[in-house]
Amino acid sequence: MSEIFKTRFAPSPTGYLHLGGARTALFAYLASKANNGEFVIRVEDTDTVRNKKGAVDNILEALNWLNIHSDSEITFQSDRNDLYENYLKVLIEKNLCFACDCSSVDLEESREEQLNLGLKPKYNGKCKNLNLPFEKDMVIRFKQSSIGETIYDDLIYGTISTPNAELDDWVIRKSNGGFTYNFAATVDDLEMNITHVIRGNDHINNTPKQINLCKALSKKPLIYGHLPMILNEHGKKMSKRFDTVDVLAFKNRGYVSKAMVNYLAKLGWSHNDDEIFSIAELIKVFSTDKVQLSPAKFDIKKLQWFNKHYLSDIKEYQNEIKTIVEHQLQSKIDDKTLNIACSIYKDRACTLNEVADSVIYLFLDSHSLPKKTFDENTLDMFTNFKDFLINLDEKSFLEQELLKEEISRFLKEYSYSFKNFGTPTRFALSGVERSVGINEILFLLGKKESIIRIRRYL
Repeated sequence: MSEIFKTRFAPSPTGYLHLGGARTALFAYLASKANNGEFVIRVEDTDTVRNKKGAVDNILEALNWLNIHSDSEITFQSDRNDLYENYLKVLIEKNLCFACDCSSVDLEESREEQLNLGLKPKYNGKCKNLNLPFEKDMVIRFKQSSIGETIYDDLIYGTISTPNAELDDWVIRKSNGGFTYNFAATVDDLEMNITHVIRGNDHINNTPKQINLCKALSKKPLIYGHLPMILNEHGKKMSKRFDTVDVLAFKNRGYVSKAMVNYLAKLGWSHNDDEIFSIAELIKVFSTDKVQLSPAKFDIKKLQWFNKHYLSDIKEYQNEIKTIVEHQLQSKIDDKTLNIACSIYKDRACTLNEVADSVIYLFLDSHSLPKKTFDENTLDMFTNFKDFLINLDEKSFLEQELLKEEISRFLKEYSYSFKNFGTPTRFALSGVERSVGINEILFLLGKKESIIRIRRYL
């Protein structure tokens, strides 16, 4: 029986889920599903100093929004310390690790000395052969051979070779008893039967360490694939300080899950010249050999293009828009009016929030709309337009095209230019100067409310 293709996404709860992490999770998920495999989520929360309250909830909420779900119960490294202790015992029995009592001062002096000599800084091996006792408050390091090379075939970068002489006798267990990332992650991958690890290329330096640990434990090394980073719109590394990188921030701004998934999939990956993919379609065609080697570049306009595409099926998102509007108004709104308005405004908006902002005037009391002072000529025009609306047949308000014709007739009858009529009338009716056509506003408001809003200025 052949082993099941199994991937994992293993975030550390040191902050929110950022775009790079979301893309990594998506690619790992797609790779597993494309190979009829399994995908699991593991929270690597052993670094209690850096862990942040609420980070786990944020990460899981973001993954759930992206429809990236674990095929088994989510595991937490903080619950697995006994497991790591057992694996450590194996290394101790094999004499493949050693205790180290070097102080931070010793280590810093050694580092500065190596840098001054133009060498790559690493542990100098002072305690490697001293056979110090393994006491609780002692650092324990991996015994790294300096002979030969560590070679592996990366799913994306191809063959990667690292001289073992460049590798460090890295720390397995810290003096406080906590286990380091490279050790805990490798043990978890082995215990959880992970076959493929897909992660950012900032982990390339960790991979030789993890491969050598697998070999030391007499286990088959995993298959690794490293994703190039995502750059910002200026071609520089994305910064939490200057760039929007929190996935849920995009959700809160009105981007929809399908658009975000589609956009993330296209960040550094392609399939022919196709642009639009559902997650089911992505699973059918995804493979890591189509991941580009060059860094992907984030483009907000491209994301907006995807979002606008998915908003064309506005019915799917009307409940979300309703929630946004009702939250702003702190009151319930009419579904029928909202649905009609959404179908009109969807083509003029890029996000759910923009649609909500465009339709909210329909559900406001006329006295709650923004106020503005108009000159006498405009007020005279409003008087004529109010009288015109009063005399207009109710049937004219049932069709947008009929209203468009009636507005043209009004302008012609009073010799008004649309330039002078459009902006103030649109503001009087909706509270904004730029929106959809006045005929569409009249259609949505109806005869009675339209007259009330014009009268407000008279």
